Amino acid sequence: MGTITDFKIEAHSISFGGSDSYLLTYSNTYATNPSITATAESSAASLDDNVNIYIEYITLYNATIRISDSNFTGNVNVQIIGT
Repeated sequence: MGTITDFKIEAHSISFGGSDSYLLTYSNTYATNPSITATAESSAASLDDNVNIYIEYITLYNATIRISDSNFTGNVNVQIIGT
């Protein structure tokens, strides 16, 4: 385990509307596949609030963010932490 200065952290907000996936290219370069978390933020109080987020194909350079409902309109907030 390294110190806090050994880690790289970045955050992204991805807008969804009519698509169920997004290829996110990282701002940082990582030596190992980073850990990624994602949270949905609906732009309107509606049935769109019921959506699952999947993180697929994590690599050193990018990851595919997928949602369970292509009708979801809103943002997905992504946090990436790695070395």
